[in-house]
Amino acid sequence: MKPALPLLAAGTALALAALAPGLIAGGPEAPAALASETLSSQAASAHAPDSLGLASQGLVSQGLVSQVSAQRAPVSQAQVSQAQISQAQVSQAGVSQGPSPQPPAGQIVRIPGVDAQLRTPEAAPSPAQAGLLAGFLVPAAVAQTRTPPAAAPATVATPAVPDALRGAWYQGECSAPSVTLQLTARAAARLPTDGNARLIRFAETRTVENWTMGIGRGAEAPRILLRGTATTLETVEPDAKLRDDRLPGATPVQTWRRCPAAPASVAALHGEGVAFLAALEGLEAACGTGSPAPEACVTAVMREGDISGDGKLSVAEIARMVRGATWLLAIADEATPEAVLATAGGGMLGGVAVARLMMESLDYDGDGKLSSAELGQDRLAFGRATGTAAGRPLRMEGLQEGVALLRGVMEGLMLDQQR
Repeated sequence: MKPALPLLAAGTALALAALAPGLIAGGPEAPAALASETLSSQAASAHAPDSLGLASQGLVSQGLVSQVSAQRAPVSQAQVSQAQISQAQVSQAGVSQGPSPQPPAGQIVRIPGVDAQLRTPEAAPSPAQAGLLAGFLVPAAVAQTRTPPAAAPATVATPAVPDALRGAWYQGECSAPSVTLQLTARAAARLPTDGNARLIRFAETRTVENWTMGIGRGAEAPRILLRGTATTLETVEPDAKLRDDRLPGATPVQTWRRCPAAPASVAALHGEGVAFLAALEGLEAACGTGSPAPEACVTAVMREGDISGDGKLSVAEIARMVRGATWLLAIADEATPEAVLATAGGGMLGGVAVARLMMESLDYDGDGKLSSAELGQDRLAFGRATGTAAGRPLRMEGLQEGVALLRGVMEGLMLDQQR
């Protein structure tokens, strides 16, 4: 093993020599005069191997290096020590030695132990340039590879909550549970008897070790961890600041159980809302982004809303869906049971009003119900309306004036009725 060459100090010395005004025109005596002085600089440790092999290849003394592509890494204090570079050490580094065999111009030269490629130039650079190059290569040669950080627990994407875990879960007595947890394929609704509700709709589900983790939307991205069987369930709701690689951490584990039937109080308050939550996931799959076709969306609406099974939607069936939507908004807003009850009352009135407006707007045959054809009118034919070549654009200004006149007439009639 050869002692490490003090190339960093040599490069620094030669660079200063090239830049000093008094040495630029000094000729070959200038490097020798500078080397005769004792310099203090950072160099490789005396125990480090000569992995570069620059002296043996004559690259520094001949100035053959012109292009470098090297990866530099931090050098620890144990690898770098302060070295006093004397004239003899500079000479040993190959800075002032005589000529040595030179590779052909343009040849690629690889340095052992360094991820670098050196191309010999047509014209050799000055010794100062070669010294600077050597100063940059020394840290790369003696740097150690950093130990990579520990990997986080492996996570696997899952399509949804497992079938065995879906449905209603309870804490406390089945006749009067303290909390109800409703799990669907893509959501978890926590419904306490006293306190604020919580709804997490999963934008993503993963498997973390032996847990199924549902991740909600929003800035905090709430999470819930689930595991269990068809009869028992364990959940963890970690803090938003807890990292995934530390789950479940010290968060307490909650235990749930099944009950033969939902208590009457829970079913009356949350029954329609929970049904709409499950139906909403089917509607989103058929009508959301990436849905196959408009026909699939209309079919899903009829499937989820047609309670009577006659293939049409009545005012009552539309109002039911509106009430479910109002429940969902209340739970998402972390409403208390009292607020959910008040919302349900408003949903009954609002549901009927919305249903009648829809009926008046979409019931084209006037039978008092909405069919799939009426729901899909103009929507299923989207893209097939191609127009007529003989048509000519109308003056939009005249049409706008007519609409404004009609609006004025309607507003006048409404004012007369109020008086």
